[in-house]
Amino acid sequence: MRLFVVAVCDQNCGQCDVNGPDKCDDGHCNIGFVFVNNSKTCAPVCDPNCGQCDVNGPDKCDDGHCNTGFVFVNNSNTCAQCDPNCDRCDRNGPSKCDDTHCRDGYNFVGDSKNCSAVCDPNCGQCDMNGPSKCDDGHCNTGFVFVNNSKTCALCDPNCGQCDMNGPSKCDDGHCNTGFVFVNNSKTCAPVCDPNCGQCDVNGPDKCDDGHCNTGFVFVNNSKTCALCDPNCGQCDVNGPDKCDDGHCNTGFVFVNDSKTCDRT
Repeated sequence: MRLFVVAVCDQNCGQCDVNGPDKCDDGHCNIGFVFVNNSKTCAPVCDPNCGQCDVNGPDKCDDGHCNTGFVFVNNSNTCAQCDPNCDRCDRNGPSKCDDTHCRDGYNFVGDSKNCSAVCDPNCGQCDMNGPSKCDDGHCNTGFVFVNNSKTCALCDPNCGQCDMNGPSKCDDGHCNTGFVFVNNSKTCAPVCDPNCGQCDVNGPDKCDDGHCNTGFVFVNNSKTCALCDPNCGQCDVNGPDKCDDGHCNTGFVFVNDSKTCDRT
């Protein structure tokens, strides 16, 4: 009696009539496998996160063969995605990052093994929106959050804070030293030297030309308002120690040669 031995196909093949038991027939791979013509074998169709899955099958990954940005998880034989701020997390697992393998715009934080955003210098924190954007409520002093651009804009330089009204407006009670809040315009106006009628141009300790109080005259080199000679009613033309013709106080008369007001 003659005995016939039936060869068992490779486990990945559905049929191996053409090429023999250690080879597979094209079009006859098991589910989850694909035919490789050069070797006449059926290779796993890997999970998209795997670079290779020959050892454990198509729904499992081979250790050391995860795609970029993924790390092998031994107990499940899968490739897990690294924290999105990491370029690589081979040493510490998917929720941690490898030193020197942070995405552009992020720095490695040794204590937490995370990659933290390198913020725009105007931001106090940028964890939510990335390094070129700022987190609401985390702008540096003197800056305010702008929601549509996710940036921190510089407050008007006269404001100490502009959280309520935006960068071109000031918050009541938060003007810089020498300035006072103006409710109608939501701005901070200079608190002028008492001799000045206005000091918008040069700041609170300087006066604007043409805006000195009555009995004072503008001194250009110091940007101040100097008191006229007490006998003068006005000294705009000739300076504080001289008087203007026609502007002497009662009981005084203008002397043209000296530009003073002498008692009558």
